[in-house]
Amino acid sequence: MLEPEQLNTADNAVLNVLQEGRVTPGYVEDRTDYNQSYVSQRLRRLEEHGHVKTLATGLWELIEDPRTDNVKSAEPQSSVELACRDLERALETEEWDAVEDAAKNLGCGLIE
Repeated sequence: MLEPEQLNTADNAVLNVLQEGRVTPGYVEDRTDYNQSYVSQRLRRLEEHGHVKTLATGLWELIEDPRTDNVKSAEPQSSVELACRDLERALETEEWDAVEDAAKNLGCGLIE
């Protein structure tokens, strides 16, 4: 696990966006001043230390924010709500692999 002082400015920006929910590197790029490649690098570093996990190609979720003592606390959401939010973000950022994954998670038959 990383300590807060081991985080750089980009890590903090990525973690701030992750506090909102699941993200793609493209979504984080749109919300911050960091390019998608660098965001992906920071996400991999956070994953190596057990703070985030990848759910599907390009889709990331916060497990534990190293800036706090607690695991991320959020209101429980249904899997349908989470999948809908993931689909919406993927469509907004035109990340088609993430769109396909979110549609499959919804089980709505959009992608065959």
